[in-house]
Amino acid sequence: MPSAGGAAQATGSGFLGLFGISRESCAFGGPPDVDLLILCHEARGLDLSPGEQVFVSLRDQKRSDPEKLTAPGTPWQLRSAKADSVLHLRVWAAPDEEAARTDAARRRVLGELRLPLSALRACGLSMLYQTWLTLDVPGLDEGTEVGPGEVEAKMAEGSRHLYQPKLCLSLCQMDSASSTGKIALSLDAPDDVRVAQWSALLSSQMQHQTMSSVMHRQSLKEQVEVKHDNGAQGNMNSNAALNSEW
Repeated sequence: MPSAGGAAQATGSGFLGLFGISRESCAFGGPPDVDLLILCHEARGLDLSPGEQVFVSLRDQKRSDPEKLTAPGTPWQLRSAKADSVLHLRVWAAPDEEAARTDAARRRVLGELRLPLSALRACGLSMLYQTWLTLDVPGLDEGTEVGPGEVEAKMAEGSRHLYQPKLCLSLCQMDSASSTGKIALSLDAPDDVRVAQWSALLSSQMQHQTMSSVMHRQSLKEQVEVKHDNGAQGNMNSNAALNSEW
């Protein structure tokens, strides 16, 4: 079964090359500047305390714009993204949105993700469609290099490690999405647009296939452990009964 890392590679030069299309011809973040829509669908594997909710913030490290904070499921719009833009996402725990925005004493950051558009372009991805990426521990140095290898590794880990902190992300140019933040994958779109969109869809599908396989194996393992524990308990009960009769 293909791994998520293989999925990322499949959407790179090899996959696009089947259609005679280069990475650069369908990659966002290249000249000219583009308007992006970013959507965090959900976050998993987080260490939440009772009464805490999850919030996600976004900013472009290359700009001085303030951080934008929302609950998962609410899209962001990033206007005039540059080729060297670096998206910085942070996942927060707080009792409510007001505390997440303004009360440093009642909020805490659970993890973060730095996503350079140049790294996505180097992976041959023109967009992300419901893609799981693992989170780093908070406080990562802004100067830390994040290249295509690190992005592919985060995608691979996001599908293979069920309990590792991660988020599910979609990212595309605004003209590829509806006003509600849904990516429109149209069958009658031009060939270059279809290839750009379906490469992201293929990557997501292969990643979720890997996640389903891992979840299935985990379920089988837990069933075997339960049967083993029940069998051991049954033997103990039988031995106890024999001893009492003796």
